Amino acid sequence: MAIDFTNPEGGGASELRASPSPLAPSHHDHDEGATHPAERPAEPEHPMMLNGQIVPGDVEIMARCLFEELLQVGVSPEELVALSHDPTYQALYSMRVQMGEGLDAILDRTVQRVGRHRHRTIEHTGDVQAVSLTVNAAGR
Repeated sequence: MAIDFTNPEGGGASELRASPSPLAPSHHDHDEGATHPAERPAEPEHPMMLNGQIVPGDVEIMARCLFEELLQVGVSPEELVALSHDPTYQALYSMRVQMGEGLDAILDRTVQRVGRHRHRTIEHTGDVQAVSLTVNAAGR
């Protein structure tokens, strides 16, 4: 199974495969005058443009990896469900279109397995006191 990030409903694959690689050299790569990117003229087909392509692979594994990463940086499961319904978030949305409610089951299993990292940052501007922390392994 593969995900088409530009068109999650399918279709358009032949157009994507027929388009030139974003890493293909352009006619400006041979200009000898400008060597620094800031000195080169803008190119309409510049490789910095987002170019979605069909990616072969197991969608379930891709979803698990994406969920693990996002959970570990503090994104809540509720936020992940909401993001998967928003077409702006192409990977999650494409997975939702292809897998439907099966994506929620993958998220639930991932949350059960890896948990969710939560953190809170507090800036303290008052008096600072020295502290010591002792860490030892259990049973030693």
